[in-house]
Amino acid sequence: MIGYEFLLSIVFILALVSLISVLFSEKKLIFGILAIGLMAGFYFLSQRFDTVEAIPLLAFIMGITLISLEVYIPSFGLIGISGFIIGGYGLFKILDAGGDTISLMVLAGITIVATEIVYVRSGFRMNIFDKQILNDPNSSERGFNSKEDFSSLVGKVGVANTALRPSGRVEIEEDYYDALSRSEFIKKGSSIEVVGVKDRNIIVKEI
Repeated sequence: MIGYEFLLSIVFILALVSLISVLFSEKKLIFGILAIGLMAGFYFLSQRFDTVEAIPLLAFIMGITLISLEVYIPSFGLIGISGFIIGGYGLFKILDAGGDTISLMVLAGITIVATEIVYVRSGFRMNIFDKQILNDPNSSERGFNSKEDFSSLVGKVGVANTALRPSGRVEIEEDYYDALSRSEFIKKGSSIEVVGVKDRNIIVKEI
């Protein structure tokens, strides 16, 4: 039984890390396939040994993920509210089931938060819509810039065109750029300064 619980926990952690990596990494297809495969493996193992309520746990994970999306991609609360509803349902069912399901719920929360912190601290940002922006032939005409060499911007000042928490959009010399704050929240309209470029991401601070 100890061997089964260890295997289930490892598969579960890897599935969660792959899921969060889909949100932050450019290798979405690879991590997406890994996440689906590992989640399927987790579901199969949980049903095979019948000690974990997989459906409520997956609902809880979906809820936490949606709440995370709301933090990084403001949607006037729609994504966050959906996350609370789905996650709340999963939480209710998990507490009712008890046992190993509660332990895995705690592990899920810790893994998701820790993985997101590592990505954000490493200079990554949630880039779900980057492909659409890059493939839009009108983006350059509208003054939007992405995936260029931004080293010449270091030291320049501008204005936060959207809130940065930590990712958002800034205006510098009448051009618009995707940018990352240095982990802190920056309000829309705040003055900013470019302090560096990391992995083709513009890093700014509030001034």
